Amino acid sequence: VTSLAVYDGKLYGGGSSGYVYRYDGGTTWTDVGQLGSNSNVISLAVYDGKLYGGTEISGHVYSIGSGVAAYSNTALETGNYAHIAGTYDGTTAKIYVNGEKTEKTGSITIATKTFNLFIGGSLGSSKSGFSNSGEDYFKGVIDSVRISNTVRSPEWIATEYANQNDPASFYTIGQEEEI
Repeated sequence: VTSLAVYDGKLYGGGSSGYVYRYDGGTTWTDVGQLGSNSNVISLAVYDGKLYGGTEISGHVYSIGSGVAAYSNTALETGNYAHIAGTYDGTTAKIYVNGEKTEKTGSITIATKTFNLFIGGSLGSSKSGFSNSGEDYFKGVIDSVRISNTVRSPEWIATEYANQNDPASFYTIGQEEEI
């Protein structure tokens, strides 16, 4: 165990290989999720009603709601298009990369407070705050951000990816007709 935190009245511990455990009494520790692979959880902290875990090697900070994290270990290739979509139905968060649901889905609770939305940036970096140093920002190009109040189906997400990745496969142009 490399870190401990009390969240929602329960004790959580972070350790090797990115695993987070919840203490359930006696000698029982329950595995509640893995924060990336091949990364140790070096810190756990509670901020504004959420549990956060920081990992070494990858340097990622994960939000853990109700004890489970939703994330993706899918590697993105530099210079190639990637379609990333997330859904939340009030209970379960899912992440899709290039039309495919990723390996880790989580039951989470999203607070009903008003917060700023950051796209391509983060609040709560390795420097414990929004630093404007550039280290908190996504180093790439973000194109076509959409936010919807409807949970999209896996089929809808796969179709959107295929349409963006290869638009010519979605339509044909026939010969002009005379009227």
